[in-house]
Amino acid sequence: MGDDSLRVSFRQRLLRQSGSGRLGSATLPAMTAPKLPALDPKKLDEPTLEALIEMMFLAVNADGEFSDAERVAFAGQVAELSGGRVAGERFRTLAARIEKDATQGRTARLEVLKKIFTDPTLAVGALGLVVRMVAADGIIRTAERELILEVAEGLGIEGDVAADLVAHAAV
Repeated sequence: MGDDSLRVSFRQRLLRQSGSGRLGSATLPAMTAPKLPALDPKKLDEPTLEALIEMMFLAVNADGEFSDAERVAFAGQVAELSGGRVAGERFRTLAARIEKDATQGRTARLEVLKKIFTDPTLAVGALGLVVRMVAADGIIRTAERELILEVAEGLGIEGDVAADLVAHAAV
């Protein structure tokens, strides 16, 4: 299956999940976290940890809104993912750098980040965190769906795997 057919297949699955026949917002029923590969905080080196946090930051900012629910989910995921290593001043410093880097644009940042996620399990874990973040407020908006698609393509993740992560977020 070529890249274009993967993109079409993934897009069609996202459309079916939104129930609207268009790539729009979908309100999700009771939230459950997407099933992710195990990301052991003790085994994550600093560059990988920071890249995962940046992916989550890109996700919560995908639709231009950073809701209270997304803030709570983001803070919780950073604490869990880092095993408490990223907190206080370190978190503020990292967040400031990530915000500054984000001015380069999402495409440029994904190009940098994909070099860190060369392991397929880690790449799926990164995409799973993106899905978890965009679904935190119970709605996956158009811009957020586009981000999921862009991240999946950028990290070389098959469309069906990405769509399954979205489906688990909506169960």
